[in-house]
Amino acid sequence: MKTQTDIEILKKELKYFVRETIQEEMMKIRAELIPFISEKEQKEIESLYDKPSTKTI
Repeated sequence: MKTQTDIEILKKELKYFVRETIQEEMMKIRAELIPFISEKEQKEIESLYDKPSTKTI
């Protein structure tokens, strides 16, 4: 027979595993949504937008 504390421990563990699984799946989804750019496009972006200046206003 399971006690109340056993049930609480199981609930906490289940929450932890569900949260971890959701985070992993969200990372996969985010990675899939990042658009692919070719090396040519990347070089063009770098040439248009150099490093930010260190000047402050």
